[in-house]
Amino acid sequence: MKRKHIFSLLSFGFLLMIMSSCEKTDTTSYMPTWKGFEVSPKPAVPGDSLTVVAVQSEIGHLIYSAIYEWTVTYCLPNIYGADSAVTKSFKQNVVYDYDPSDPRLRFLVPANVTATPINVRFSGTYNYSAQGAYATDGSTIQDGFDGMLHRSQSSALSGLSTGSVTINVKTE
Repeated sequence: MKRKHIFSLLSFGFLLMIMSSCEKTDTTSYMPTWKGFEVSPKPAVPGDSLTVVAVQSEIGHLIYSAIYEWTVTYCLPNIYGADSAVTKSFKQNVVYDYDPSDPRLRFLVPANVTATPINVRFSGTYNYSAQGAYATDGSTIQDGFDGMLHRSQSSALSGLSTGSVTINVKTE
């Protein structure tokens, strides 16, 4: 009787082991989905350092590299008394599978920025490690987040996310 009980337990254990080894693993690449931007400090003040974070609602999967491009546009007074638009660009390359943290930009708000808002544009290109999932949308906006981010397009090899946020500057 004891042998039947041991044999039953071993058979059950072997069956569980076979079932767990047949489990599928996800081998499809896909890019992140988004909540929006977090901007700090609020309100933005001339002369302060400003941080903009593109917040992911779900991180991507099997992405070997990501290229984040940020464009910041603001206005400064020129020598003729009018305002001139100034655009600065920033580029970051990351190994996404190693560091899937939220893309982040930190920059200094010029002390003489005019009262017009600062516009920040974001673009993230994700190069896949495996066959990619096709997607044409994935935009999300949630309370407490600024701007709009889109998972714009995705092919078998890469994906692109874009977004923008407008930041008001408090001037005295």
